[in-house]
Amino acid sequence: MGASDLSRARGTAEIVAAELGLSVTHVDPALRERAYGVFEGLTLAECQTSFPEEWARFTAPGSAPAGGETLDALAARMLKGAVRAATQMALPALVVSHGRAIRELATRVLGSPVGPLANGAVCRFVVERGSLVHAVVLGEEFGSE
Repeated sequence: MGASDLSRARGTAEIVAAELGLSVTHVDPALRERAYGVFEGLTLAECQTSFPEEWARFTAPGSAPAGGETLDALAARMLKGAVRAATQMALPALVVSHGRAIRELATRVLGSPVGPLANGAVCRFVVERGSLVHAVVLGEEFGSE
């Protein structure tokens, strides 16, 4: 079983692994949540109030907050992490990551935005020859096999 190296995901992975009689053997920082830079740890209202100019810039397509990460950079990082998990772990690989990061992987498969995922949502990704080729999110199919 694998996980992001951030405590929330790793802790969840350890709980799931214990229930399944597995262990967490693959921990990868590439599976982390999106880096939000100056917005880390703040609520939406706090971001808008404390950093109004930065917030306005952040809401433009393709941008990132100061010290943060664009969605393109997030997708590239997550793809590398997903491919690593698929090649280094026994298949099917079970990996725990973060909502925004998972959504961006599914978005890249679909070619259109995926909405917010519930905590604990289950998503399935198929990686073939280093590319994401299929995604299933909460029982809805995206992409093609």
